[in-house]
Amino acid sequence: MTNDQRRFVHDLIAELLNIPKPSVIWANQNNMPRPMKAYATLRLYNAQREAAEELRPTDTPGIMNIVVPTSAMLEVQYTDNQKQNPLETLERMVRGIEKPTVADRCQAARVAFFNAGPVQDVSFTLGAVAWEHRAAVDLSIRYMSEMTDDVGYINEVNATGIMINSAEGEHQTNINVKGD
Repeated sequence: MTNDQRRFVHDLIAELLNIPKPSVIWANQNNMPRPMKAYATLRLYNAQREAAEELRPTDTPGIMNIVVPTSAMLEVQYTDNQKQNPLETLERMVRGIEKPTVADRCQAARVAFFNAGPVQDVSFTLGAVAWEHRAAVDLSIRYMSEMTDDVGYINEVNATGIMINSAEGEHQTNINVKGD
């Protein structure tokens, strides 16, 4: 997933949960911040290729774009400040992904959400002091995994030939190739 796609997914989840963007964080970071409630964590896992790679030319000679359709799971965990039920909030978020206007924006970002697992209550106690209300859902997501490769290019080909034996049709051909 490209950085632009990650940013798009992050910002879309924040919008659909109706929380500020800094309150949505990617999980498993070193020194990961723990924002004030309500907040959400995102975790992308199980990324796998769905088809063979496709080599696409770019505007730069010798540079190819390698594109692979990829599917993955995006886990969204939402912890609330007890003003809202986290299960209901995540269910609304999942329904929001189905809106045609959201689907259009996803298509423009080259991202597609194509399935959602059940919204689950994953609340737990914080020691013996408090109860943390939390819900989680796994979203199936598709995107184009892209990278570039400098494959070089041929910028000049010279071919020369001479007839060695015209009666027999024998000839000698020399091909010289120059490139990057």
